[in-house]
Amino acid sequence: MKKLIIGTMLLATSMSIFADIDLRNGFNGKPAKSYLRTLKAGQRVSIDLGRSQYVEELLIFAEGRQSRFSFGKVYADGQEISTLGVPGFDPDYPVVVRGNVRRLEVVASANSKFKILDFKVFTTRKNYNSYHRVPMSQRANFSLDNWGKHTLDAVYELYYIMRDQGLISQDDFLTYIQPIKRAAVRTQASDNARAADSLKTYRKARELADALVDAQPIFDKVMSTLDRNLDSLAIDLMTIKEDISEKYDIDLEDE
Repeated sequence: MKKLIIGTMLLATSMSIFADIDLRNGFNGKPAKSYLRTLKAGQRVSIDLGRSQYVEELLIFAEGRQSRFSFGKVYADGQEISTLGVPGFDPDYPVVVRGNVRRLEVVASANSKFKILDFKVFTTRKNYNSYHRVPMSQRANFSLDNWGKHTLDAVYELYYIMRDQGLISQDDFLTYIQPIKRAAVRTQASDNARAADSLKTYRKARELADALVDAQPIFDKVMSTLDRNLDSLAIDLMTIKEDISEKYDIDLEDE
């Protein structure tokens, strides 16, 4: 599943590429209990969509079945796209996919036990909302999880616009875009499962900020074009970098 960018949400029922899938209703000839069940370490739930089709995002509802935190991994065509941190109640976990997928999987991590209460797959493309146009008063309350999701949205839009205009190579993708995507994905479990000021969360914030700093050659390419959409996306990503560095007191001046 090359060049896949990640995220999550869903609704409705049907196999159509344009339809949303709610596994409470069963899917592809299998009953709901095949998907909505308790997973122990190493066990998995797999959803075969029948053919590769566009998935915008997932929405997974789960609750822990033990006193300590449980964790799980979400995969799309074998590629890890998110980590779930599951406490003893039933939060919802949005997972951004934004790519063509045939198989989705949720796998319980070591020493974990949790129950999937609902699992929705959204297949309708979502309009992009510019980050730097979000009021500063609202952005001030963002967590690393919020920034990870906004980064995934922005870097997805940036990559595909640049690709369609012949402005980005496979080397550029591997060198600059993929590290941003990976760092953004790793943020998804941080604030859900740990305190926002924990050392692990700080390290993930640092990794994302550094990946955005290292992508400056991509932003330089954007600046050489006359495309307002690309300009806006570059501003979004650079604003996210500045907001993260300010909240986590990361000094990026000399990088």
